[in-house]
Amino acid sequence: MKKLSVAICALFLACSPMMAQSIAKDMRFGAEFGIGSQVELNVRGEHSLGNYLSWDVLALKYAHELNDSDRNELGIKTGLRVYTPFLLFMGLDMGYTGSTSPHSEWANAFGMDLTVGFRFFKNLYMGYGFSLDHYKHGNDKDHTFRIGYLF
Repeated sequence: MKKLSVAICALFLACSPMMAQSIAKDMRFGAEFGIGSQVELNVRGEHSLGNYLSWDVLALKYAHELNDSDRNELGIKTGLRVYTPFLLFMGLDMGYTGSTSPHSEWANAFGMDLTVGFRFFKNLYMGYGFSLDHYKHGNDKDHTFRIGYLF
């Protein structure tokens, strides 16, 4: 049993560099700016799962509410992006959102970001963004125009 455990560990360690190279090879990074009911900046690491599907491994979002100038939001999310051959795409990220303002303490929420739009060239895109954050006291919905670039 001990030899089997050692053999499995050795096989895993031998395959790890190959798996890491594969993930790094298919990894790209994106930055997104949005303006509407809030001003937001999103950065993400995107892992390609094929020509038309990718996984947002980690998406980080900072948003500043325009209707409440003292309120800021931070989000950590993951999700999927679907691309079409006709330059359309849709992204859906879900995860954690936290917000604060001088008038209240830190508030935790379930957060969701939906982006639908058009790709121009291979790396430039723009579209409509919808954010929903579900807090204990209610929902916060934001609509934005987003423009982004994939590196």
